[in-house]
Amino acid sequence: MELHPEEAPIRRQAYELFLEQRRKYTVAQMLNAKGYRTRKGRKWEETQIKDILIDTSAKGVYFFNRAKRVGSWKSVPKPESEWGRIDCQPIVFEELWQQVNQILEEQAKKWKRPGRLPSQTFSKLAWCTCGGKMYARTDSPKYICRKCNNKITIADLEAVFHDELKAFFADSTKLAGQIVQAEQNLKQKEALIVVHQQAIQKIKEEMKQTHRLYVEGHITPQGFGEFYKPAEERLNQLVAELPKLQAEVDLLKVNRLTVLGP
Repeated sequence: MELHPEEAPIRRQAYELFLEQRRKYTVAQMLNAKGYRTRKGRKWEETQIKDILIDTSAKGVYFFNRAKRVGSWKSVPKPESEWGRIDCQPIVFEELWQQVNQILEEQAKKWKRPGRLPSQTFSKLAWCTCGGKMYARTDSPKYICRKCNNKITIADLEAVFHDELKAFFADSTKLAGQIVQAEQNLKQKEALIVVHQQAIQKIKEEMKQTHRLYVEGHITPQGFGEFYKPAEERLNQLVAELPKLQAEVDLLKVNRLTVLGP
C-alpha cells in the first residue's frame, strides 16, 4: 500500500480540522469551501468525513478480513485474532489519530455529546488517569473528570505544565523529536500546496475544454452552464485558499527557525 499523492494531504487536513472544530459536518463544509472534492469529484459529506477519520490506515496500519457474510446482506465482525494486517506509510501521527478517535468515541455517547467548550486553559487538553477528559467551568477553581469525579486545582495543573515545559527544553532528546516533527509538518504542508496547485491547473484545463466544446457547438448553452458554473465556483475556492496555505507554510518556516536558531 502506498500513499495517494493527491488524496493523502486532504485526509491529513481533515484530521487537523476535526481536532480544531470537533464537528464532522463542519469539517466537510470547510473542505468544500476550500475547493476540495472526494475521489469521485463530489462534495464532502459528514459520513465520508467519519469514514476517513476512523480508518486505521491513516496511522499506518490497515486491517482486512474483519467481517464475514451471513446470508445475502448481513455481515458480522470476526474475532480480532482472525484479522489480517498490513503496515503502511502513515498519513498522520498516531497521537493525532488517537486524539481524533477519542473525541469521536466521546461524541458517540449521548451524555457526552460536546456542547459549548469551557474556556479554561487546559479544558480541551487535560485527561484523567482513568482515561476520561477533565473540564473546568469558568467559575470553578478545579478541573473535574466526569468518569471518576477525580479533581485537580487549576493552580496545581498549571504548575505541573510549567515544570514539564522547563524539563522539555532541558531534554535534548525531546527537543530533537520536536524538531523532526516540525520538519515533517512543513513537508506535509508543502505537499498540500503542490496538490492544491495541481487541482487549480486541472480545473482550468477542464473549463477550457468545456468552453471549446461550446464554441464548436457540441454542447448547448444550458449544458455549458451546468458544467462550467460548478467548475468556476470550485476554481474560485481553490484560488482563494492558496494564499492561506502559503501563509501557513511561511509561519511553519519561521517557527522552525525559532527552534533551530539562526
